[in-house]
Amino acid sequence: MTFEGWILDARPAKGGLVLLLSDGRKRVRVCLRATFDLYLVPRDPTLVDRLMDHPAAVSSREEEWFAPPWYTARIPVQRVSFSRLSAVEEVRARMREEELAEVLNPFPDPITQTFYHLGYPATARVRVQGAVTSGSGEVPCVDPSRVRAVGDPLEVGYEVPGYSWAEVRFFDWFGETTASEAGRAPERFTLTVSYAGHPPRTEEGKLRELEGHAPLLASVDIAMFPRAFRGLLSGAGLRTSAIPIVLHRHSPRSPPLPDELVKFVEWSRVSFMPLREVAQASIGKALTANETHVAFRRHYLVPDRQARVERRKTLADLVAHDRGGILFRPRPGIYWNVAQLDFASMYPTLIATWNISPETVNAPSGPSVEVPGTGHRVEPASARRGIVPESLEWLIARREATRALARDDPVQDLRQAAIKWLLVASFGYLGFRNARFGKIEAHECVTALSRHYMGRSIQLATSRGYEVLHVMVDSLFVRRDGATPADYQALLAALREETGLGIKLEAHYDWVVLCNNKGTALGSPARYFGRLRDGHLKVKGLDIVRRDTPGVVKKAQAEALATLREVRTEAELPEALRHVEGLFERAASRVRRGDVPPEEFVFTVAEGRRAGGGRHDYRSETPFVSLVQGHGTPYFAELGFSGADTEHYARLLERAREQVTPASGGVREEPRSSYWDVHGDDG
Repeated sequence: MTFEGWILDARPAKGGLVLLLSDGRKRVRVCLRATFDLYLVPRDPTLVDRLMDHPAAVSSREEEWFAPPWYTARIPVQRVSFSRLSAVEEVRARMREEELAEVLNPFPDPITQTFYHLGYPATARVRVQGAVTSGSGEVPCVDPSRVRAVGDPLEVGYEVPGYSWAEVRFFDWFGETTASEAGRAPERFTLTVSYAGHPPRTEEGKLRELEGHAPLLASVDIAMFPRAFRGLLSGAGLRTSAIPIVLHRHSPRSPPLPDELVKFVEWSRVSFMPLREVAQASIGKALTANETHVAFRRHYLVPDRQARVERRKTLADLVAHDRGGILFRPRPGIYWNVAQLDFASMYPTLIATWNISPETVNAPSGPSVEVPGTGHRVEPASARRGIVPESLEWLIARREATRALARDDPVQDLRQAAIKWLLVASFGYLGFRNARFGKIEAHECVTALSRHYMGRSIQLATSRGYEVLHVMVDSLFVRRDGATPADYQALLAALREETGLGIKLEAHYDWVVLCNNKGTALGSPARYFGRLRDGHLKVKGLDIVRRDTPGVVKKAQAEALATLREVRTEAELPEALRHVEGLFERAASRVRRGDVPPEEFVFTVAEGRRAGGGRHDYRSETPFVSLVQGHGTPYFAELGFSGADTEHYARLLERAREQVTPASGGVREEPRSSYWDVHGDDG
């Protein structure tokens, strides 16, 4: 029998690894003959012989691996293979407990390591020639050569896996909800189901009608629903245990299941981790699995515990090194004809370009070059490529190739965004003390280099007559009177030549507003909005993009921004500002009169963040509304609407107004009119 489908899951079995395959309509299982490895350095030379008496032991051999932390010396390592994963876990635990051996290469898990050896990731499309079963009985194991990847699963433009899926969303009086308080059930639901070869279809209805749709859910490969309503679904007859992979919808603003699947599949492709593991793990785990794949190819040992200790530093050393990138606190105001220039993946690019890795920074021997702005030295790539740079270089190239395809393909855009988050996390994990490939000195090298190159960029821009309005680590806001798009492109070319780094025109604004910090006249580093040359509005950090902003505030700020979006010249500004002032005044009046639909008072916030007490669980989000009667404490929206503190919402509207029209944010009174100062002058 021949079957072709995508790997959906992988689980250990006696004598091998069982792959669950799906073509979107049918699921089958196939068992591969496989062994699971335990790497160790015994303290007793007779230990390996005793381990071979274990009933699941298959073979042992001595291999030479490079030892951490510098990976310059080889050491002998015993690789003992077992036919059952449970045997590996049992023996590993005993080795640690009784200190019989140093256990190495404990990460990633043996199943992911098996996919390393197979040579294809755990979501690849494969063709099986051999025994498969669609039932629950045992299936005989076949040689791995009988299961082959179709095409190149690591190719950027790989086919979207055709898994069948279902997503259930629940709604209450105020909109979608992902939590349940006091056992209260939501009012209605929607159920979207997709099978390969068929467009998704959506059913909806009152909650009591859910039972009739339970069979649809039980037949899919992957399902997503809020964790809080698992019991409710069980009561409707759904056996969630029958679904191979269950994901949880954490917030009303969480991406839909098809988008989440694209992200998880991409992370599985670059990490070789099974889809189920990727969906449940942190982004750092997928990132580290990608780095470990490089380490395994080189025979670089992955330690059981991170043993790196930060070198002793004086107070002067801390002042010099314990710093981030350059971040301006800009002068609030409106600025015209502004270009935002962004270094592409700056931190990952610096890591790859400068060969920054735990084993290459401050190595005790070998060639090295000094990192500007630090006392650290790094081994050049010409001598030896670092683990982290090699893994990131592949991700950077993969993202650029994916972005090139994303212009005409929304799926590719989701994939490049997934890779982007891996690259963003790479810098943080480089300085994370528990990261397997982390080192604080490497982290310090990256921030120092970012300051070095950004400083040179600022100097070059100012020498060419540009005013640098704002800097955000890897992004510059610059302007010059009369500058044309060609002028900004010439500046980009000069910056590329000066720094050797990729830099692009992220945005060209007709005008951009750099806002002030809440309640102060100081500029906010991360709050701005502006009108792009194509007429769209770019907004960062305002209330409208925050999850914990009530609908009444978002609606008022959206109307204000729509008004400001029409402003093309300075002469049009005063009238637009007067209109914006009126919008917020009318919104505040409606709130005080109670002339606002109850659902517009609801906002979503991470449970425990403001609800008082308990753990901060940012994966579980619960809607709240503000209390009435001046108690200042939110109450659960699921309990029903019982009024709102109107003055609280009026204050929120005032804050939202100040974000787009504050005196401290660039608006100043002139004898004849009120307008934003082009230069951000508070005088």
